[in-house]
Amino acid sequence: MHVVLADSYLPIFAGKLARSILEQALQGKLAHLAGVAISNSSDAVRMLYDLWGRHILQQRAFLIDVPAILEGETNHRVFRQAMLDFKGELEKFTGKPLEPAALRRSIALFNENRRLLKEIASLMSVSPPRVSPETYLDALPSRGETPQRAELTPLHVSGPILVDRSFLPMLRECGATMSSEDLGTGSRYFWNEVEEAGEPVEAVIERYWSKIPESYKTPMEPRWRHLLSQIERSKARGVIFVIEKYSDEDQYDYPVWRDRLRSRGVPCLLLDSELVLESEQVRTRVQTFVDIVKGGAFS
Repeated sequence: MHVVLADSYLPIFAGKLARSILEQALQGKLAHLAGVAISNSSDAVRMLYDLWGRHILQQRAFLIDVPAILEGETNHRVFRQAMLDFKGELEKFTGKPLEPAALRRSIALFNENRRLLKEIASLMSVSPPRVSPETYLDALPSRGETPQRAELTPLHVSGPILVDRSFLPMLRECGATMSSEDLGTGSRYFWNEVEEAGEPVEAVIERYWSKIPESYKTPMEPRWRHLLSQIERSKARGVIFVIEKYSDEDQYDYPVWRDRLRSRGVPCLLLDSELVLESEQVRTRVQTFVDIVKGGAFS
Protein backbone atom coordinates (compact mmCIF):
# COMPACT_ATOMS: atom_id res chain seq x y z
CA MET A 1 0.00 0.00 0.00
CA HIS A 2 1.22 3.50 -0.89
CA VAL A 3 1.51 5.41 2.39
CA VAL A 4 0.47 9.07 2.30
CA LEU A 5 -1.70 10.05 5.28
CA ALA A 6 0.19 7.96 7.84
CA ASP A 7 3.41 9.83 7.09
CA SER A 8 2.00 12.73 9.10
CA TYR A 9 1.88 10.55 12.21
CA LEU A 10 4.57 7.85 11.90
CA PRO A 11 8.16 8.29 10.63
CA ILE A 12 9.46 6.04 7.87
CA PHE A 13 11.59 4.07 10.32
CA ALA A 14 8.39 2.92 12.03
CA GLY A 15 8.29 0.22 9.35
CA LYS A 16 5.89 -0.77 6.59
CA LEU A 17 3.54 -2.85 8.71
CA ALA A 18 2.58 -0.20 11.26
CA ARG A 19 2.46 2.57 8.66
CA SER A 20 0.27 0.58 6.25
CA ILE A 21 -2.18 -0.37 9.03
CA LEU A 22 -2.53 3.26 10.07
CA GLU A 23 -2.87 4.33 6.43
CA GLN A 24 -5.79 1.94 5.91
CA ALA A 25 -7.49 3.24 9.06
CA LEU A 26 -7.04 6.89 8.09
CA GLN A 27 -8.42 6.16 4.61
CA GLY A 28 -11.51 4.54 6.14
CA LYS A 29 -10.69 1.09 4.77
CA LEU A 30 -11.06 -0.47 8.23
CA ALA A 31 -14.37 1.27 9.03
CA HIS A 32 -16.20 -2.07 8.96
CA LEU A 33 -14.38 -3.13 12.12
CA ALA A 34 -15.91 -2.48 15.53
CA GLY A 35 -12.46 -2.23 17.08
CA VAL A 36 -8.83 -3.32 16.96
CA ALA A 37 -6.63 -5.28 19.37
CA ILE A 38 -3.04 -4.06 19.51
CA SER A 39 -0.12 -5.55 21.44
CA ASN A 40 3.08 -3.81 22.43
CA SER A 41 4.95 -6.04 20.01
CA SER A 42 7.21 -3.18 18.93
CA ASP A 43 7.51 0.55 19.58
CA ALA A 44 5.84 1.35 16.26
CA VAL A 45 2.91 -0.99 16.79
CA ARG A 46 2.55 0.26 20.36
CA MET A 47 2.26 3.80 18.96
CA LEU A 48 -0.73 2.66 16.91
CA TYR A 49 -2.72 2.31 20.12
CA ASP A 50 -2.20 5.97 21.04
CA LEU A 51 -2.81 7.16 17.48
CA TRP A 52 -6.03 5.13 17.24
CA GLY A 53 -7.37 6.75 20.38
CA ARG A 54 -6.65 10.24 19.04
CA HIS A 55 -7.54 9.98 15.36
CA ILE A 56 -9.75 6.90 14.78
CA LEU A 57 -12.39 7.85 17.28
CA GLN A 58 -15.17 5.71 15.82
CA GLN A 59 -13.37 2.49 16.78
CA ARG A 60 -12.39 1.06 20.12
CA ALA A 61 -8.71 0.14 20.50
CA PHE A 62 -7.60 -2.51 22.99
CA LEU A 63 -4.00 -2.81 24.20
CA ILE A 64 -2.55 -6.18 25.23
CA ASP A 65 0.60 -5.82 27.32
CA VAL A 66 2.90 -8.64 26.18
CA PRO A 67 6.20 -8.98 28.09
CA ALA A 68 9.39 -8.70 26.04
CA ILE A 69 10.75 -11.87 27.68
CA LEU A 70 8.44 -14.82 27.12
CA GLU A 71 9.85 -17.11 29.79
CA GLY A 72 9.89 -17.19 33.57
CA GLU A 73 7.10 -17.48 36.13
CA THR A 74 6.76 -13.75 36.78
CA ASN A 75 6.47 -12.81 33.11
CA HIS A 76 4.02 -15.65 32.55
CA ARG A 77 1.86 -14.29 35.37
CA VAL A 78 1.98 -10.78 33.88
CA PHE A 79 1.04 -12.10 30.43
CA ARG A 80 -1.79 -14.23 31.78
CA GLN A 81 -3.27 -11.25 33.63
CA ALA A 82 -3.00 -9.08 30.50
CA MET A 83 -4.95 -11.68 28.52
CA LEU A 84 -7.60 -11.98 31.25
CA ASP A 85 -7.92 -8.19 31.36
CA PHE A 86 -8.38 -8.18 27.56
CA LYS A 87 -11.09 -10.83 27.89
CA GLY A 88 -12.88 -8.71 30.51
CA GLU A 89 -12.70 -5.59 28.33
CA LEU A 90 -14.13 -7.50 25.37
CA GLU A 91 -17.01 -8.76 27.46
CA LYS A 92 -17.81 -5.22 28.60
CA PHE A 93 -17.51 -3.90 25.04
CA THR A 94 -19.83 -6.52 23.55
CA GLY A 95 -22.14 -6.75 26.54
CA LYS A 96 -21.86 -10.55 26.40
CA PRO A 97 -19.89 -13.05 28.49
CA LEU A 98 -17.42 -15.33 26.73
CA GLU A 99 -19.10 -18.71 26.76
CA PRO A 100 -16.66 -21.66 27.20
CA ALA A 101 -18.58 -23.79 24.68
CA ALA A 102 -18.37 -21.07 22.03
CA LEU A 103 -14.65 -20.62 22.70
CA ARG A 104 -14.06 -24.36 22.35
CA ARG A 105 -15.80 -24.33 18.96
CA SER A 106 -13.65 -21.39 17.89
CA ILE A 107 -10.47 -23.13 19.05
CA ALA A 108 -11.36 -26.25 17.06
CA LEU A 109 -12.12 -24.18 13.96
CA PHE A 110 -8.88 -22.18 14.10
CA ASN A 111 -6.83 -25.30 14.80
CA GLU A 112 -8.31 -26.86 11.69
CA ASN A 113 -7.39 -23.71 9.73
CA ARG A 114 -3.82 -23.96 11.06
CA ARG A 115 -3.57 -27.61 9.99
CA LEU A 116 -4.87 -26.75 6.52
CA LEU A 117 -2.35 -23.91 6.20
CA LYS A 118 0.43 -26.35 7.08
CA GLU A 119 -0.81 -28.66 4.33
CA ILE A 120 -0.79 -25.75 1.85
CA ALA A 121 2.76 -24.89 2.96
CA SER A 122 3.87 -28.46 2.26
CA LEU A 123 2.56 -28.20 -1.32
CA MET A 124 5.30 -25.67 -2.15
CA SER A 125 8.07 -28.19 -1.45
CA VAL A 126 6.74 -31.21 -3.38
CA SER A 127 8.09 -32.06 -6.82
CA PRO A 128 6.65 -30.47 -8.87
CA PRO A 129 5.21 -27.80 -6.55
CA ARG A 130 1.43 -27.84 -6.44
CA VAL A 131 1.00 -24.28 -5.21
CA SER A 132 2.79 -21.01 -5.92
CA PRO A 133 4.27 -18.89 -3.11
CA GLU A 134 1.77 -16.13 -3.88
CA THR A 135 -1.14 -18.55 -3.58
CA TYR A 136 0.26 -19.93 -0.35
CA LEU A 137 0.58 -16.45 1.16
CA ASP A 138 -2.95 -15.60 0.11
CA ALA A 139 -4.23 -19.05 1.21
CA LEU A 140 -6.39 -19.25 -1.94
CA PRO A 141 -6.87 -22.04 -4.51
CA SER A 142 -4.04 -22.01 -7.04
CA ARG A 143 -4.66 -20.33 -10.37
CA GLY A 144 -2.61 -20.71 -13.51
CA GLU A 145 0.40 -22.90 -14.07
CA THR A 146 3.11 -23.40 -11.49
CA PRO A 147 6.67 -23.76 -12.85
CA GLN A 148 8.17 -27.23 -12.61
CA ARG A 149 10.30 -27.81 -9.53
CA ALA A 150 13.05 -29.36 -11.65
CA GLU A 151 13.64 -25.98 -13.27
CA LEU A 152 13.75 -23.97 -10.06
CA THR A 153 16.11 -23.95 -7.09
CA PRO A 154 14.22 -24.22 -3.77
CA LEU A 155 15.00 -21.37 -1.38
CA HIS A 156 13.75 -20.47 2.08
CA VAL A 157 12.55 -16.90 2.73
CA SER A 158 12.92 -15.48 6.23
CA GLY A 159 11.90 -12.20 7.84
CA PRO A 160 9.12 -10.45 9.74
CA ILE A 161 6.83 -9.70 6.77
CA LEU A 162 6.98 -9.84 2.98
CA VAL A 163 5.14 -6.70 1.92
CA ASP A 164 6.43 -6.52 -1.66
CA ARG A 165 5.05 -9.61 -3.44
CA SER A 166 6.74 -8.56 -6.71
CA PHE A 167 9.81 -10.25 -5.27
CA LEU A 168 8.28 -13.71 -5.79
CA PRO A 169 7.82 -13.70 -9.61
CA MET A 170 11.23 -12.02 -9.91
CA LEU A 171 12.71 -14.89 -7.89
CA ARG A 172 11.26 -17.39 -10.37
CA GLU A 173 12.69 -15.40 -13.28
CA CYS A 174 16.09 -15.83 -11.64
CA GLY A 175 15.62 -19.61 -11.58
CA ALA A 176 14.48 -20.15 -7.98
CA THR A 177 11.30 -20.37 -5.93
CA MET A 178 10.24 -19.97 -2.32
CA SER A 179 9.83 -23.53 -1.08
CA SER A 180 9.35 -22.57 2.58
CA GLU A 181 9.30 -19.56 4.90
CA ASP A 182 9.32 -18.54 8.54
CA LEU A 183 7.75 -15.09 8.15
CA GLY A 184 6.13 -13.43 11.12
CA THR A 185 2.97 -13.10 9.05
CA GLY A 186 3.44 -16.60 7.61
CA SER A 187 4.21 -19.90 9.32
CA ARG A 188 5.20 -18.32 12.64
CA TYR A 189 1.69 -16.86 12.79
CA PHE A 190 -0.24 -20.12 12.45
CA TRP A 191 2.17 -22.94 13.33
CA ASN A 192 1.26 -23.50 16.98
CA GLU A 193 -2.18 -24.90 17.79
CA VAL A 194 -4.33 -24.40 20.88
CA GLU A 195 -4.72 -27.38 23.18
CA GLU A 196 -8.37 -28.46 22.85
CA ALA A 197 -8.54 -30.30 26.17
CA GLY A 198 -9.00 -28.48 29.46
CA GLU A 199 -10.20 -24.97 30.27
CA PRO A 200 -10.40 -23.03 26.96
CA VAL A 201 -9.36 -19.56 28.18
CA GLU A 202 -6.22 -20.94 29.82
CA ALA A 203 -5.50 -22.97 26.68
CA VAL A 204 -5.61 -19.83 24.50
CA ILE A 205 -3.35 -17.98 26.94
CA GLU A 206 -0.82 -20.83 26.88
CA ARG A 207 -0.84 -20.95 23.09
CA TYR A 208 0.07 -17.29 22.75
CA TRP A 209 2.61 -17.55 25.56
CA SER A 210 4.44 -20.49 23.96
CA LYS A 211 4.03 -19.60 20.24
CA ILE A 212 7.13 -18.94 18.16
CA PRO A 213 8.19 -15.44 19.26
CA GLU A 214 9.07 -12.57 16.95
CA SER A 215 12.52 -10.99 16.86
CA TYR A 216 11.54 -8.36 19.43
CA LYS A 217 10.80 -11.08 22.00
CA THR A 218 13.03 -13.55 23.78
CA PRO A 219 14.00 -16.37 23.98
CA MET A 220 15.32 -16.60 20.42
CA GLU A 221 15.97 -20.35 20.26
CA PRO A 222 12.36 -21.26 19.32
CA ARG A 223 12.76 -19.02 16.24
CA TRP A 224 15.96 -20.83 15.31
CA ARG A 225 14.41 -24.28 15.69
CA HIS A 226 11.46 -23.29 13.52
CA LEU A 227 13.72 -21.72 10.88
CA LEU A 228 15.90 -24.83 10.71
CA SER A 229 12.95 -27.25 10.65
CA GLN A 230 11.34 -25.40 7.74
CA ILE A 231 14.59 -25.48 5.75
CA GLU A 232 15.03 -29.20 6.40
CA ARG A 233 11.39 -30.01 5.62
CA SER A 234 11.44 -28.22 2.26
CA LYS A 235 15.02 -29.20 1.36
CA ALA A 236 15.77 -25.54 0.63
CA ARG A 237 19.28 -25.03 -0.72
CA GLY A 238 19.69 -21.46 0.52
CA VAL A 239 18.02 -18.74 2.57
CA ILE A 240 17.05 -15.20 1.61
CA PHE A 241 16.47 -12.87 4.56
CA VAL A 242 14.15 -9.95 3.73
CA ILE A 243 14.48 -7.45 6.58
CA GLU A 244 13.66 -3.78 7.07
CA LYS A 245 16.81 -1.80 7.77
CA TYR A 246 14.99 -0.01 10.60
CA SER A 247 14.18 -3.30 12.38
CA ASP A 248 17.04 -3.42 14.86
CA GLU A 249 15.89 -6.71 16.38
CA ASP A 250 15.88 -8.56 13.04
CA GLN A 251 19.22 -7.00 12.15
CA TYR A 252 20.65 -8.31 15.42
CA ASP A 253 19.30 -11.81 14.72
CA TYR A 254 20.65 -12.03 11.18
CA PRO A 255 24.40 -12.52 11.93
CA VAL A 256 23.52 -15.28 14.40
CA TRP A 257 21.29 -17.15 11.93
CA ARG A 258 23.76 -16.55 9.06
CA ASP A 259 26.72 -18.01 10.95
CA ARG A 260 24.72 -21.02 12.18
CA LEU A 261 23.45 -21.75 8.66
CA ARG A 262 26.88 -21.31 7.09
CA SER A 263 28.28 -23.86 9.55
CA ARG A 264 25.70 -26.27 8.08
CA GLY A 265 26.66 -25.41 4.50
CA VAL A 266 23.55 -23.30 3.83
CA PRO A 267 24.27 -20.02 1.96
CA CYS A 268 22.40 -16.82 2.90
CA LEU A 269 21.51 -13.53 1.25
CA LEU A 270 20.30 -10.41 3.07
CA LEU A 271 17.92 -8.02 1.28
CA ASP A 272 16.69 -4.68 2.59
CA SER A 273 12.91 -4.65 2.25
CA GLU A 274 12.92 -0.83 2.09
CA LEU A 275 14.29 -1.24 -1.43
CA VAL A 276 11.97 -1.92 -4.35
CA LEU A 277 12.41 -5.69 -4.42
CA GLU A 278 11.83 -5.92 -8.17
CA SER A 279 14.56 -3.35 -8.95
CA GLU A 280 17.52 -4.23 -11.14
CA GLN A 281 19.85 -3.84 -8.16
CA VAL A 282 17.98 -6.53 -6.24
CA ARG A 283 17.58 -8.70 -9.35
CA THR A 284 21.34 -8.71 -9.91
CA ARG A 285 22.05 -9.73 -6.32
CA VAL A 286 19.37 -12.46 -6.35
CA GLN A 287 20.51 -13.82 -9.73
CA THR A 288 24.11 -14.01 -8.51
CA PHE A 289 23.01 -15.75 -5.32
CA VAL A 290 20.90 -18.29 -7.22
CA ASP A 291 23.80 -19.01 -9.58
CA ILE A 292 26.12 -19.57 -6.60
CA VAL A 293 23.63 -21.95 -4.98
CA LYS A 294 23.05 -23.86 -8.23
CA GLY A 295 26.75 -24.14 -8.94
CA GLY A 296 27.57 -25.33 -5.46
CA ALA A 297 30.14 -22.55 -5.15
CA PHE A 298 29.43 -22.07 -1.46
CA SER A 299 31.54 -23.64 1.25
